[in-house]
Amino acid sequence: MNTVQRKFIIDKLTEKTKLRIDILKKSVPELLSLNVNMLHQVMSNDFEIRTTEELKKLILEKALKAGSDKNIREDWLGNSWNSGHRMGVHFTFDEFFIIPEKYIRLREERQEKVDKVNKEIGELQMQLETLEVRIMVASDKTLQTLINEVDDMGSISMIDTKLKLLS
Repeated sequence: MNTVQRKFIIDKLTEKTKLRIDILKKSVPELLSLNVNMLHQVMSNDFEIRTTEELKKLILEKALKAGSDKNIREDWLGNSWNSGHRMGVHFTFDEFFIIPEKYIRLREERQEKVDKVNKEIGELQMQLETLEVRIMVASDKTLQTLINEVDDMGSISMIDTKLKLLS
């Protein structure tokens, strides 16, 4: 088998691997942003805010943290320090609101799925790299046997296993 034929096999495997990676990436469910989730909570009047004591403590922490002129503008007054009359203490959502457990759970479940998908993608990429080397150094007979026995060039794990057995 010449170099062009070997490159063709590698290109086909790469193409199939990219398709599989795209399918894996699309399998990760979308998660509403915290902004959208909290807006929905507020509009449905189903939200909780921190206690007055918690907010006072946070305001004090922000005031103590605002040491220099620059920090006063950024930490104390937020990004709107120079926008005319709109000055005040700025809170993030989780500083002001109590984030619903359901949202936290959905975010954690999504992250688990993302981690699982990323692991699988990494394994596919490693297998593809290994296969590229094996295909380039394999004997013509080994590659011909592989081609004859493997109908679906889409299963990179199957091809990797078969090539290991043939070598």
